[in-house]
Amino acid sequence: MAEITINVTSNRQGTILKQGGAAEDWDDVINASSGTSVTTSVTQTVAIRAQSFVDRGGSESFSCGRSFFYFDLSTLPSGATVTAGTFTVNGVNQSGTNAVTLTEAPGAFGTNGGSALATGDYDNAFVEDQFSDDTRGNDVAGVPWNLGTGNSGENDFQFNSSAINKINTGISGIALALVSYTYDYSESEPDTNTFNYNGVYFYTSGSFMPKIQLVYTESGYGNTINGITPETASSFDVWQVNAINLQGNETPQASAVIGIE
Repeated sequence: MAEITINVTSNRQGTILKQGGAAEDWDDVINASSGTSVTTSVTQTVAIRAQSFVDRGGSESFSCGRSFFYFDLSTLPSGATVTAGTFTVNGVNQSGTNAVTLTEAPGAFGTNGGSALATGDYDNAFVEDQFSDDTRGNDVAGVPWNLGTGNSGENDFQFNSSAINKINTGISGIALALVSYTYDYSESEPDTNTFNYNGVYFYTSGSFMPKIQLVYTESGYGNTINGITPETASSFDVWQVNAINLQGNETPQASAVIGIE
């Protein structure tokens, strides 16, 4: 097995806010085809939000925020098979009863990440397609939304099989979104006059940029021979060995000459 860390493409991240009007209910807001505004600043205290607001006239309106990230997968070795992965982001703030989950966002940032985030990418967050079974936030017992600019502020989301399978299709890049699990994913209207949110650091450089970490195997022979793994040698010619250590720790007693392409 080998591992690789891929940082977010620095100018391909941000938050889209959808601010609903007085005539729009919560379902209208979360199912809208476009957002209202895009924010790409580094520190966003209310990046992932679900809000109900009642004005002085008694009219209620809603707003929803989704955060987007694009990762270029070109540094993943050709023919690699990803077996596990994690998305990591640092949290900056939180309030209310919001929990956060990770989803796919196909189409966000245009083809192969070629475009900046736009309000029209709002509905590219496939909220019904979780890419992690993890949720983090205030309404999830024992799994807080961590805050801070160091290791202690990191929030990890383990990729599920849907995410792994998508990466293994050979795509050149992947767009992800963080959304409210409690209200957006669950299609549950926030309580009247409540503001539920989780903030995100959208670092563009340094050790705590949003990132994905992938565990993978390379193509080719998959066994270990005299301590030589597929990760340390991609091919062999002819080897004289005294023992062949196959996966499963089977050790033939006789020496052998082998050729592996």
